[in-house]
Amino acid sequence: MRCQRVLILVLRVGCVAVERPPMPKNIIGLLLLVSSVIFSTIAALHVPRATGQDVVAGPADRQLALARICASEEGLSRSTEGCAAIDAVISHRARMREVSWMRQARDGSSQSFNTRRSDMRRWIAFLNPDGTQPDGWPSHAWRRVMVPGDDGVEREMLAQVQHAPWSMPDRRDDFQRRWLRIHERAGAIVRGEENHQCRLGGRREEPAYWGCPPDDFIEGSCRDHARAERAGWVRLDCGETARNWFYCDPRESRSCVRQPEVATTQDPSETEHGTEELLGG
Repeated sequence: MRCQRVLILVLRVGCVAVERPPMPKNIIGLLLLVSSVIFSTIAALHVPRATGQDVVAGPADRQLALARICASEEGLSRSTEGCAAIDAVISHRARMREVSWMRQARDGSSQSFNTRRSDMRRWIAFLNPDGTQPDGWPSHAWRRVMVPGDDGVEREMLAQVQHAPWSMPDRRDDFQRRWLRIHERAGAIVRGEENHQCRLGGRREEPAYWGCPPDDFIEGSCRDHARAERAGWVRLDCGETARNWFYCDPRESRSCVRQPEVATTQDPSETEHGTEELLGG
């Protein structure tokens, strides 16, 4: 605003100088030059500057981006085999679209980079390599609890509880350590030290998509699998620890042929409900 006022003042002086012939031409030129510089400065202030999240400098940026997506999709409870499969999906879709890995990562998982989101998971976009507490780390969370109704029947409800702190030095494990393990594993994936383990009928198959599995606790909360079935995608076995379900597309791979049944199934009684549940899904 101050710059704009100065620009208006300079332009006014320039106009006066033009209206008065005795004003030397070199002074008029100087005033116009100053006004041009001020205008350029104002324009530069209104141009969005690239942040560390937007500049792709090398493997470290890809490692951080992959770690954020894995923390969002697979949760902080544990480092899973799903992270390598997610990286494979991003690489596959980037090749199909003929874009960079980072462009595909941002287009496909935009919320993992959205620093303007206001929900309880906005902290994901602020996760950083040094493990300091990210902005937006919640103080409260929602937990599924069974509450008896007036008729004596227990029903599942969401109750607000205090969220665990990011760092707990007196504990053997905390969210900070979990995040650093995910970030470290993402680095191994980017360096090619770990590859996805997706299989179809015992044969290695590259995943083309991923999605959340059907939620047995809140019916209809996740429809990714229903959409995958409508699209004709074939579910893959990407490891017992992968939280998400991964698919290949028969239109993109000749070896993607539906099998009688998937090699692994998910037992709801064995599903972990830790960080993902506390952080709102």
